[in-house]
Amino acid sequence: MAEEPLHKLEEGARNSRQRCHTDLQGNSISYIDENTWKPYRWTEKLILRDNSLTELHKDSFQGLPYLQYLNLSSNLIIDLKFGTFRARHRMEILHKVILSHNPLKTVEDPYLLHLPALRYLDMGKTHVSLTTLERILFMTPELEKLILPSHRTCCLCQLKNTIEVVCKTVKLHCDSDCLASTIRCGEEAAVGNVEGSFMKVLRARNKSISTELIIEPEKASSDRRGVSLSAFMNKQATEEVPGYRDKEDFNMITAVPIAVLIFIIICYRFQNCACRKAAKGDNKGHIRRAFPGEGGHLGSQAMY
Repeated sequence: MAEEPLHKLEEGARNSRQRCHTDLQGNSISYIDENTWKPYRWTEKLILRDNSLTELHKDSFQGLPYLQYLNLSSNLIIDLKFGTFRARHRMEILHKVILSHNPLKTVEDPYLLHLPALRYLDMGKTHVSLTTLERILFMTPELEKLILPSHRTCCLCQLKNTIEVVCKTVKLHCDSDCLASTIRCGEEAAVGNVEGSFMKVLRARNKSISTELIIEPEKASSDRRGVSLSAFMNKQATEEVPGYRDKEDFNMITAVPIAVLIFIIICYRFQNCACRKAAKGDNKGHIRRAFPGEGGHLGSQAMY
């Protein structure tokens, strides 16, 4: 790992024994040296998203005994090699790992799936295979939430009832798009095979594991950069349509006079109404003065 990004952290955080968050996102880090974490051994939350990591080697996270949260999203990681999460302290309290937005295909490191405290694993926007999914289901007894690529989850959702009946502790959260999806499933098509490997894994999990595991698709809104880019491109595309600007300007030019005219009409009618009420009030006054008042005094004045 390059030294430059590490110098961006406050010196106090490097040597302090207080639990801290180490945020190294967006630093173009491409390699983690085996001695990298010595100054940061008190880190509980480590963020390495938006870097250029292509691989993680043996003991990549050695020296982080208090690590609880690890975010490796938006890198270039293709696989997790054997020993990546192997450490002398076993990373016993690491409970949340985020690997989304990586071209990840395989998880060769069994130590990740044997983390004793692992509860949350995000593998959205990756290319993990069905075989990898089977390994996750089989080897993570305490896992409570698993995020998968949307196309894979939607394929599983087509067999939601079957899967949840075979394994009572696995629950699929399928949104309306998934349930209405007609996506053609590849290797997931074999999931429905009663004697297939996937169903065997589910049965084995059902017998030995009591923790309920929720499987849900990645959320598109989580990719904020993609959303903002899409909005920008839509706006730009709209403005580049021939005549769009002219039409917009024309609408503005015609809307203003119409609004002014409506305002004048409203004011004129309001003024006219007020004048009528005033005239009516004067007439009533004249009428009252034309009738004799008490004692006949007003009648005598009106006669002169």
